[in-house]
Amino acid sequence: MLEHEDDWEFERCKYTDKFRDPNSTYTSEMVNSRFKRTDVSMIGVPYDGGILSHRRGAKLAPDFIRKSFYNFTNYCSTHETELSGLSIRDFGDLALRNNDTNVYDQIQRGVTKFSRSSKTTIILGGDHSITLPSFNGIRAQERDANGINLLVIDQHYDVRDYNFVNSGSWLRHLLLDKKAKPDSTVILGSHGFRYPESYAKFLRDNGVKTISGYYIHTYGIKEVVKEVVNTIGGKGHAYLSVDIDAVDQAFAPACSGSSPGGLMSYELLELVRELTQKISLDGIDITEYSPPFDIGDITQKLAASVIMEVLCGVRSKTRV
Repeated sequence: MLEHEDDWEFERCKYTDKFRDPNSTYTSEMVNSRFKRTDVSMIGVPYDGGILSHRRGAKLAPDFIRKSFYNFTNYCSTHETELSGLSIRDFGDLALRNNDTNVYDQIQRGVTKFSRSSKTTIILGGDHSITLPSFNGIRAQERDANGINLLVIDQHYDVRDYNFVNSGSWLRHLLLDKKAKPDSTVILGSHGFRYPESYAKFLRDNGVKTISGYYIHTYGIKEVVKEVVNTIGGKGHAYLSVDIDAVDQAFAPACSGSSPGGLMSYELLELVRELTQKISLDGIDITEYSPPFDIGDITQKLAASVIMEVLCGVRSKTRV
């Protein structure tokens, strides 16, 4: 199932920088393969067969994200948060048979299996189509009798009318599946000229709340998070999907569908942190980062920073 299951403890060493401050503690020291129960687990899903673009390469993203993640320290100077004390296990990447017709079934089974031992699972994509099986994999845990909600940070609606699952249609397939449909769905950060109006109507007809990037810019993160919390109410836990192309292409150039007018990187990070603090998130994915198109590791560091903000949010809830 995993590419690095036997020697992951050694594999992750290649992501550490040789110029390390001896006075600092790094994220790599929080990750331990011997943990049986953890606060957070990480799984890589190296798949981009669902991309609706010539800008492929998202299947390479998990290892590139780890390269930055394992070189962060455990202290956040922005919010004066010390992360030491969190337990994390990195399971490595799912060993997918990409040419197999049931690749999404493989992903779902893998996410279900490797999320059992942790409170929160971070999934490193991969194109955005992996959210469908990943969400279903987390949902299969049935951790809360009240169900699970879906929060999506994305430039696009991803409800294109295709009869097969891909990065632009996965949400339509999920919403039309009566057994898998989330209890409530919120899309945050949509912007630009990407869809016909009929897709917006489809979302409204299926009870999806959309909060545009413009609205986030105008009213701020805390107000937006209040709206999200009010929307899902007491309906249980949630899954958060972060498509990195919700961010303006100036801050995230390495995406399959980047464009101007999106969120600033600061806004994305604060949004993720606040959502993690205020909502019980069982699963979080990061998708659509395509390393071959990056410039100076800008997008790589942003994707890894999303993980760090999740950890900050989780840490705030584990303090006594």
